Amino acid sequence: SDMARGAARVMGFKLMVNFRRPYAARSVQEFWSRWHISLSTWFRDYVYIPLGGSRCGHARTVRNLWVTFLISGLWHGANWTFVVWGGINGIYVAFQSLWGGMMKKTGGQARFCVPSGLYVAGTFSLICLAWIFFRAETAAQGGLIVKRILMFAGDLPGLMMNGMAGYISGKGWALTRMELLLVFVFILGMEVIEYAHEHHDMGCLLRQWPAWMRWSAYYVLSGVIVVFGVFGNNQFIYFQF
Repeated sequence: SDMARGAARVMGFKLMVNFRRPYAARSVQEFWSRWHISLSTWFRDYVYIPLGGSRCGHARTVRNLWVTFLISGLWHGANWTFVVWGGINGIYVAFQSLWGGMMKKTGGQARFCVPSGLYVAGTFSLICLAWIFFRAETAAQGGLIVKRILMFAGDLPGLMMNGMAGYISGKGWALTRMELLLVFVFILGMEVIEYAHEHHDMGCLLRQWPAWMRWSAYYVLSGVIVVFGVFGNNQFIYFQF
């Protein structure tokens, strides 16, 4: 999404921000306000609100949320995996809506003092659990993967390699120590950038750097892409949509 926006800016077009650091969200509702914003907004305006939105009491609000997420699942493809994925997220958001209603009725007395980082970690875990069904080839396969994760049993990497062979390279799951270190360094670097971007205007900060420092960073990042980038026939999962 960022690369598409950058390419568009080079040609003189300014596209909307479509992903706003969704994995920094502290709740599932907040996640969906940050993830694929154009699509989420469309479903809100043309499905959720016409169904009645949140204007018809808690029961119908829960129904409207769940139906909206089921339809969003079907939008991704006519497969039970997407229906299950949409249903799980609908349950998450519906439960959060009911919990928010209870908080209002009790004047917020049932609130717990929980560090913000735990909310982020919990949201991330719930979202990743639902992603399993999104990526699985069948609902049964997704259920089996979840079962083995929860039971800490079975050859999970083997199961996923056999069922998702098109997604995993022939190299398999084994990483050398150097590759594992590089993965850790890159992920840590991206997390630092995302955290800084969440709290500061990165564009403004970059413009304050001397020109030689900015262009050095650009050339280094370009070199990293050339050296470590994956080029070939591997397609990004969203190409199927």
